[in-house]
Amino acid sequence: LFRKSVLANSDNYNANYNLGLLLAKQKKFVEALPLLQRASKILPENAEVHYQLFLTYLRLDRKADAHRELEIFKRLHPEDRR
Repeated sequence: LFRKSVLANSDNYNANYNLGLLLAKQKKFVEALPLLQRASKILPENAEVHYQLFLTYLRLDRKADAHRELEIFKRLHPEDRR
């Protein structure tokens, strides 16, 4: 359903985020990345998508990108220091 939603409307935050999250949980990080990136462009002030990007970049061994996303997450959600 998420794939169909993304195809029907590529600007659907929930579809992009949830499909990206599902793929990441299945360890399909390369597939998850563009969906999470798109979700972060749709709602750039959403802290959770930046946290998921941080985790995905870490799994892909992209440390600089992971660090950047973690800093964005901390700025957006200062009370949560995971």
